[in-house]
Amino acid sequence: IKMSTDMTEAEVKLQDEKLRAEVAKLIGEVSKLTAETTKAMAEARHIDERLSAEVTKLVVETRHISITTLLAPVLAAAGLMGATAAIVKLFF
Repeated sequence: IKMSTDMTEAEVKLQDEKLRAEVAKLIGEVSKLTAETTKAMAEARHIDERLSAEVTKLVVETRHISITTLLAPVLAAAGLMGATAAIVKLFF
């Protein structure tokens, strides 16, 4: 960009128009990037919500499996002791 005191009024006006056009172009690009960023952030929030729900589901399933794993042998042992006690009582 030529900026000197030798510029004619027409040249100054032309430079001003070029600068204004460049500024308008940059504002348009910023607006486009802002819209894209907003969209990307919304998608990221959606993915985060889905992942959070999936993690919660897996935690619940893990607790259920842990309880089942713990209780199954205990209940089997209690059943076996009860059956043994019934047989012993029946015959003795």
